[in-house]
Amino acid sequence: PAGGYRVATNLDKMSMKDIFEKLEGPLGMRDCYFDSGCAHLTSCNIRTPINKINDSIRNLFEKLTLADIA
Repeated sequence: PAGGYRVATNLDKMSMKDIFEKLEGPLGMRDCYFDSGCAHLTSCNIRTPINKINDSIRNLFEKLTLADIA
């Protein structure tokens, strides 16, 4: 009940992407977004569309700050 997180920076300067990545690691739908060493990367037919979706999500959360939702 008394748990939570304390932020040591200005809420206007902390993007939601930064928060998600600090808590959960790199923000992406699939590991191949970060070139995880998959043997099928060169022949994958969904990598390009998935990367477009990942880029859109990452850009959205990069522009959204903690102050925007607080």
